[in-house]
Amino acid sequence: MGFLDRFKKNKVVAKATDVASDVAGKAGDIAHKVGDAVADGVDKTTDFIDDKTGGKMHDALEKVDNVADKLRADEDEEEDEAAGEGE
Repeated sequence: MGFLDRFKKNKVVAKATDVASDVAGKAGDIAHKVGDAVADGVDKTTDFIDDKTGGKMHDALEKVDNVADKLRADEDEEEDEAAGEGE
């Protein structure tokens, strides 16, 4: 691989990293805006999977539920902060 090939590859990797970072940031923003809906959907889905697997995956699914609940908690905290600023 020549110098220019390595340069092009590094440039593509850097661009891909920038795009991935941008997408991750936008996904985080969206998740915070709809945290309750996401948490509810995750809860229903994990309950369904838990039921269908007979509880075999319960511990792992509980961890997923906990992460989704953090989205809901983060949204609630942001709303509380916004309400406090208007006082």
